[in-house]
Amino acid sequence: MLGYFKSILFIILVFCVFSCSLVPNELKIAEELIETRPDSALSILQDLSPEKYASDENRALYEMLLVSALDKNMLPLQPDSLLDYSIQYYELHPVKDNLATCYFYKGRMLKYGFHYEEAMRFYLKAADIMKEKENESLSARIMFDMGDIFLYQHEFPNARQKYQSAYNLFIKNDMQTFAYNTLVNIGKTYSQANDYKRAQPFFYKVSREAKDSLVKGLALQHLGINFFNLQQYDSAYSFLSESLHYPRVKNNHAIRCYYIADLMQDLNEVDSSYYYANRAINSDADIRTERECYRILVNAANAKGNLSDLKKYMAKYQDCSDSIRKIDAQTKGSYIETVYNSQKQVVEANAKMGYLIVLILLVVLLSVILYYFIRKRNMNERELADRIHNQQRVDMHKDVLFNHREVLHAKIEERKQLQTIANN
Repeated sequence: MLGYFKSILFIILVFCVFSCSLVPNELKIAEELIETRPDSALSILQDLSPEKYASDENRALYEMLLVSALDKNMLPLQPDSLLDYSIQYYELHPVKDNLATCYFYKGRMLKYGFHYEEAMRFYLKAADIMKEKENESLSARIMFDMGDIFLYQHEFPNARQKYQSAYNLFIKNDMQTFAYNTLVNIGKTYSQANDYKRAQPFFYKVSREAKDSLVKGLALQHLGINFFNLQQYDSAYSFLSESLHYPRVKNNHAIRCYYIADLMQDLNEVDSSYYYANRAINSDADIRTERECYRILVNAANAKGNLSDLKKYMAKYQDCSDSIRKIDAQTKGSYIETVYNSQKQVVEANAKMGYLIVLILLVVLLSVILYYFIRKRNMNERELADRIHNQQRVDMHKDVLFNHREVLHAKIEERKQLQTIANN
């Protein structure tokens, strides 16, 4: 009876362990939908709670899938701590694809928050893992985001190199929309370096060939910006106003409105510049666009003689400028990459040195052991030889004694015989 209960208890324990290790159906479904139907995946995940999962593995997977779904639906990656649990878990229980994905999205969260130094470090970690894996789509996205940081920090050759690597991988994996988006950013590396003529073909190519309306609108936006910088205002306004009718994400609408406002200011259209600058600020403008809009509003207030607005907008312009100075004071991505690679080389060199020292110690240990056994064998052989030699000497001594005894015995016998003869 006791054996029966033990068997039942064992079966229950095995079932519990096995069931805890299984990925719940809802997470499996979300994972399958994440690439093709990210909106459905997000809907499933938002109805769940990570606290319901007893398994650390499932909770880590849940957080990773949630941030991926948020990103693919172009929603804010919040809260900032969203991936901390997943990263901690996958660092202790390496699933390399998942760990690289978590590093990538953590880097993207930091990039969106203008924390470029920390973002670059996470991208470099993710890129390191991808060198050992064949997930080229993730590798391409990592390269793209690293290119973004170089672009933001005006390291244009480095940005161009990363974008080109990303573009090649996107094309190889038939990710056409991503590839066109990358071409736009390659064009930006030229336009922001004031090489507008070299930038133009990239924007034209995407505006003509791209089927995705988001990417097409982005290309038209940058064509307008390029013409604005070339002071070809008619073409600039044509492309920028056309881009306003296209879908946009993040702060693209604000950027389009800002450039139209700047264009209007150059044409002394004060009311129009005032309208579009305010429209940009109210369209989720990033800090740089916001600052430039306040510059336009300062000029508009000055032209209208509105001193209260002038004072208000000047203060906001100064606040934005102070924030941007802090962002721009961050360490350049190229330096972080160089230091990271140098540290990695030192770690690898130390590891190799460690292996070499261990190997040398093993060789020394084996040599000592071999010497000990050889010395012991030689001593044993010497002892054996000495024993054999001593035995031979003993045997020879015995033979001599035996021969001597035989001779004496013979002589005694001979004397006995002579004595007998003499007595007769």
